[in-house]
Amino acid sequence: MTAEGIAPILAAIDDYENTAFAMLGLANLYRFDDQARSFREHVQFYQRRRFTTSPANRRSPSTDVTPDLAIMVNEGSACVAEVKMSLPGDRSLWGKTIEQLERYDDDLLGWPGSTGRVGTRDVMLVVHQMRIEARRRRFEVRATVRRTILYQKRPARHVLLVSP
Repeated sequence: MTAEGIAPILAAIDDYENTAFAMLGLANLYRFDDQARSFREHVQFYQRRRFTTSPANRRSPSTDVTPDLAIMVNEGSACVAEVKMSLPGDRSLWGKTIEQLERYDDDLLGWPGSTGRVGTRDVMLVVHQMRIEARRRRFEVRATVRRTILYQKRPARHVLLVSP
């Protein structure tokens, strides 16, 4: 195989590795206790855990969803995250990603614990910073996510996290 043929394969491997590190970093952000200066053992995190949306979900009622990362701090607090290497420069193509986040902004069933639910959760989109910098002026995900997702009655926070 030529160097030109190997370059895209190596780039795909780097993308996968960077995505895995971003998810681990986000999980550790929730796991780390600043005051104790150690990891909280009770915080659980899952890659591609299956959840079921509520019948009230406006995008996919009573449907199974699998966010890239799910983090449960306790039965009262959790996070679901979708991790992307980049978003298209054409904002009209962001619809599928926004709809995916809207599915997660719900009273998801499938968390470990007695009820299978959590009280509050963060919904996050993690985008690699190297890919986002070139489109910084056009990058308006925060406003778009807030406008399109803030329909839930259950408390949730919506965050855009840019990974290193």
